[in-house]
Amino acid sequence: MDESSRTGVVGGIVRCYRPSNRIDDTGLNLDPVTGTLWRVNHGVRMDQVKGLKDIDFVSGVDILVKRGLLDRIGPFDEGYPLSQEETDFQLNAKRVGCCCEIVPSAVVWHVGASTIRRFPLGGYSLKSKSDFRFYFKNLPLRFLFSALFFQLLFVPTLETSLFKNPRFFVLKAEAFVWNLVRLKKIMIKRKEMARLGKVELKSKLTQFLKAALHTPYNY
Repeated sequence: MDESSRTGVVGGIVRCYRPSNRIDDTGLNLDPVTGTLWRVNHGVRMDQVKGLKDIDFVSGVDILVKRGLLDRIGPFDEGYPLSQEETDFQLNAKRVGCCCEIVPSAVVWHVGASTIRRFPLGGYSLKSKSDFRFYFKNLPLRFLFSALFFQLLFVPTLETSLFKNPRFFVLKAEAFVWNLVRLKKIMIKRKEMARLGKVELKSKLTQFLKAALHTPYNY
């Protein structure tokens, strides 16, 4: 971070706690067309890791932020019920010209979703609320409607098929309405972020589909 004035956020390689020779993520990528955020190299063995430079965000599991950047763009947005606050923050970092990078020598072992497993549907509801907040706050209009369609219809259809529980449709709809009720405040936040600068979001649909085929349900 000291060597580069543009590097504002860094993270490391996140390894699975079990099996310990597998990767949980080496950063995250976002496809704005579908609104999907997926873990890069998830499930890959340590000796097969690649693509450390091709990431959009570092994981909140291990994240280091320059104090000057924090002073410039402000702290994490506390309006997110569960997750997405670090992704939102890193988009703001990009808006002021900073980049996010992975440092391979920084390694942590992570017990994934250990908290959410205690209340799976409650955790799903909170994360869905955060996801929709992120879309309304950050996605350009050319991506927003396709992402909402994908997340409201396709994702719960897939999850209902995988887990045999139609509650996913209800929880997604409730999360969407939860954000509609707060939409005015979210739009104020959106305008505040826009004043920081612009960030170009590009479709990564092909990369997302490849990742999904390699490791199903990797997001």
